[in-house]
Amino acid sequence: MGSGLRTWADGEIVTASNINGYLQKQVLVCCTSASRPASPEQGMAIYETDTDRIRVYDGSSWNVMFRQSYTSHTPSYTNITVGNGSTTNCKYGRVGNQIHYRGRFTLGSTSSIGGTIAVDLPVTAASGVHSGTVMYSISSALYMGGSWTPSTGTLQFKTVGSTGNQNANATNPGTFANNDYFEWNIVYEAA
Repeated sequence: MGSGLRTWADGEIVTASNINGYLQKQVLVCCTSASRPASPEQGMAIYETDTDRIRVYDGSSWNVMFRQSYTSHTPSYTNITVGNGSTTNCKYGRVGNQIHYRGRFTLGSTSSIGGTIAVDLPVTAASGVHSGTVMYSISSALYMGGSWTPSTGTLQFKTVGSTGNQNANATNPGTFANNDYFEWNIVYEAA
């Protein structure tokens, strides 16, 4: 069976062996997660119809390269009493090792914030470096901020002010109350 790239001559007859050995390895194979090719070669790509994922074989395992849809995530918060507050639009998507994570928490009348605001990550981070924004709405005033991962499993919220980056908490960037919210939209590398 052939492999790699082949130049075809005019008039040459294409055989089943040619298709199986040359052409099949140059297209995206449709299958299910249970019916992946039995003898894949490194670099082979498949589309799993049951998971909506594109995977590429690295020589020893199938790695997710693209997933069409986002996955819902129910986050755990640090220094927040959820009470009757609500989390909305909390989802993440993965392309290779890149994670896109977004969500919003709206405080209810029985919600409260203690220390530095933090939320868990849906996928363990590779390091403390990522990019993204955080927005706070306090008494209808909007504040922009940033975030960072002090550990590979937590996203901690920051504010940007005249004195530099500071931890977001019950009184910074303002005093949080009923119907105020904070939302995040970040990208980071998975471990």
